[in-house]
Amino acid sequence: MNKGEFEINTKEQYQYPILPTGCEVTATSILLNSLYYDHKCKLDLEKIKKETLAELVEKEQDPDPITRLVGNPYVHLLDHHIVKNHSIILQNFKLSMALKIKNYIQLRLDYFNNNQLDDDSDFQILIDHMTQYNTPIIIWMTLELREPRITDEWFDCQNPSLQLFWVSPEHCATLSGYTNTHVIITDPHTGKKEKYNKSLFLKRWRQLGRQAVSVKLLNN
Repeated sequence: MNKGEFEINTKEQYQYPILPTGCEVTATSILLNSLYYDHKCKLDLEKIKKETLAELVEKEQDPDPITRLVGNPYVHLLDHHIVKNHSIILQNFKLSMALKIKNYIQLRLDYFNNNQLDDDSDFQILIDHMTQYNTPIIIWMTLELREPRITDEWFDCQNPSLQLFWVSPEHCATLSGYTNTHVIITDPHTGKKEKYNKSLFLKRWRQLGRQAVSVKLLNN
């Protein structure tokens, strides 16, 4: 590749039709398969399949995305142990705090949608990780880089004091490289390696809170 371009070898995986909301487990499987094939890590291929990982998520799911895993990757809807916002619990909830949380999320969405940062030091952290360790990165963006918005609100039955908000169309994929103008995404939604506009990708990634997860191998 030319200077300013970099790509990690990844195995494409398609989340549909079996995992309609299983982008996270598919992106994780893409990362783990890269460790197996490129770094010769001693991993059980059966255990790092997206279907196997999805079974773990199904068992461990929880309505609070902060503490555990949200939803069932096999179905479209989130409804396990959830109290909708029309519940009587809402009457006892500290509405001022809920509004502050919602406003914060909305401000973040609006700010990064309307402002293009000159400082890409946040993205440079991802670049440095990929080039130093040759491992892809699980990242959160939006489906096809569409504009995000708050679409759902709920309460966890086990923790009704905290209101939760969901931004759609949230999506998880695997960052596997970049060029000067694009990022290379091994995308569970398309089952292909996609080149997405770098500026728009950074906007969506920042709107979703700059979330990223990867692996640092101990022998590196």
